[in-house]
Amino acid sequence: MNFKLGIFILFVFTIHLHAQNYQWAAKAGGSNGDWIYSVTGDDSGYVYSLGLFQGKADFNPGTDTSNKTSRGSTDIFITKLSPTGNLVWVGHIGGVGTETAGQIHSDGSGNIYVSGTYSAAIDVDPGPGNYTLKPRGTYGNFLIKLSRKGELIWVRHTLCDEDIHAHHIRFDNRGNLYTSGMFSGTANLNPGPDSFIAKSTGYHDYYIAKFDTAGTFKWAITMGGNNDDYMNGFYISETGSIYIGGNFYDTTHFYHKAGTDTLNGEIGWQCFIAKFNEDGKFIFAKRLLVTGAAPNVADLEGDGRGNIYLAIDYRDSSDLDPGPGVFKLPVYGALDAMVYKSDTSGNFITAWGIGGTFYDFAQDLLIDKNGQIYFLGLFRNADIDIDPGPGKTILTNKGNDDFFLAKYSANGKLLRYKVIQSAGDDGARTMRWNQGNILIAGYFESTVDFDPGPLVSNVKSTGSQDGFVLQWNICNSINGNSQTNACKYYLHSDGKIYKNDTTIGEFLSSVSGCDSFHLIDLKVTKPDTQINSGIDILYAHADTGIFQWLWCDSAMRVVPNKFQSFFIYDKPGSFALKITQNNCSDTSSCYFILAGINVRDIVKNQAHIFPNPTTGKLQIAFQYIPKNAEIILWNQSGQKVFEGKAENAYSTNLNLHLAAGIYTIQITESHVQQSQLLLVQP
Repeated sequence: MNFKLGIFILFVFTIHLHAQNYQWAAKAGGSNGDWIYSVTGDDSGYVYSLGLFQGKADFNPGTDTSNKTSRGSTDIFITKLSPTGNLVWVGHIGGVGTETAGQIHSDGSGNIYVSGTYSAAIDVDPGPGNYTLKPRGTYGNFLIKLSRKGELIWVRHTLCDEDIHAHHIRFDNRGNLYTSGMFSGTANLNPGPDSFIAKSTGYHDYYIAKFDTAGTFKWAITMGGNNDDYMNGFYISETGSIYIGGNFYDTTHFYHKAGTDTLNGEIGWQCFIAKFNEDGKFIFAKRLLVTGAAPNVADLEGDGRGNIYLAIDYRDSSDLDPGPGVFKLPVYGALDAMVYKSDTSGNFITAWGIGGTFYDFAQDLLIDKNGQIYFLGLFRNADIDIDPGPGKTILTNKGNDDFFLAKYSANGKLLRYKVIQSAGDDGARTMRWNQGNILIAGYFESTVDFDPGPLVSNVKSTGSQDGFVLQWNICNSINGNSQTNACKYYLHSDGKIYKNDTTIGEFLSSVSGCDSFHLIDLKVTKPDTQINSGIDILYAHADTGIFQWLWCDSAMRVVPNKFQSFFIYDKPGSFALKITQNNCSDTSSCYFILAGINVRDIVKNQAHIFPNPTTGKLQIAFQYIPKNAEIILWNQSGQKVFEGKAENAYSTNLNLHLAAGIYTIQITESHVQQSQLLLVQP
């Protein structure tokens, strides 16, 4: 069969996607368990991490050592790393009790803010000086400001008659500082000379406090019900609006300047989203319809385009749409993870879920300037499918905990992913932007390759678990759509043949290590090769096109002067029609005319050719024993590259020595001809 292949490509550069590429990884730890809980970058690309350590630990990721020894069961450490991951300095905060790391954050001037929790007398000066704090109840919390060099600038601490814990640190565009935490009992949330007394409603309530960068208290709000309340999502928009997400049991209350607002739910654990303005004025609170056994909000972020995203762990398939429609996510295992999308009024837009057969956790979210979602997740003791669409992208679990970073479009289409794993426990707790790069921090065990690309960057833990900081570069690759028109089929670079209109996504590697994403909008033209027969005529089914009749018995030779859509011939023979439509040509099956009578004799699977694609070895199986079947192969230029016979056997084996490409194989037996495409692979 003769054919003409035409491919026309028009590039439209409208998509700007990014690829994550390894830059460096740094570890911190000793012979015991050590973890990093928070990480941030400053305006010069330096990296600060906050974590816990036990006993003696080395915080220099290079060949030198920078050891610290804890004063109590667990102490807090702060490290500053260069933009290339080398240690600049390490600070130590600790006492004789137990400490918990909150968060670390930098402002636009390069100052560093650190929060934490302590159970006994503690020195919160990470340098050579001493600044001792003591809790009033079981636990107290602190907030400190440091210079770029790690020098202590000021200290703020909150007293509570029972316990109070420090969690988030956030900044708005006006330079104001926000902290959050959890408390039980009676607490004074104003660490200055005045007071702001708050009493928990249930066991543990949550609070948000606002300061300026000098540490001056401005206001506080609290929330809580008759049980524990948790707030893990905290986002401040460019306009100063405050969004929070978390969990409550049955009913929760929001205590603010103007009074109290109550959010009622069903019995059991539920998720919520709430909004305040920059002065702490209550705007709204809504219950998310994520029901079942203890759903958990892990993070909340906004894209600056009117959308809010929450990362949530869930167990049951509940209807997420509060309207008349039904929107349910599948349940994959014991615990799955979802991304929940709402508008800035808390109204449901969409959601997508991922999971495996066991426990899978949402850890953190980031959103880039193009509105694309970076999802940090953990999967435990089982494989996970991270593609929420109809396809499958299975990550194989190699240890107990493994983690991954997946990138999704604003509507949940999986764009790419990276996975980090070893035979031990490897978990990422948080991630942050750093001058266009992504910082990821957490813990690892055993030997881990932190470069998910083709190169290897192994780091080995010193103890049972060590902390790590990992930086991946976000390549600003220019990518685009291409419109591709193909004749009859399209051979992709991956060896697949596409015969119908479709959209093909592909990642293209470059020598710089930055991958690009290319979207092919494929249109396949298929000329109408159907032939109709009358009493004494063959004619094309197509009304339009360029027609040329061919003589099948004579190597598809052109029949002179037969270029109409119909064909009349008064001698026996086998004929086919070559038709061209939209610059695409194809040839029909052969039709046999005997003594002036048209006999339609289209070959229907009389010969089966396999495997196809092939590397050269080919088997042809017949439904009958051929007497003298002729086998011919043509290349794309119409050149005959093979000729053979098949006779007196139901099957014939061929060992072809052909270059990789697409060929046409033609089998002729008793004036009946069969043709099909054959793909030869390297």
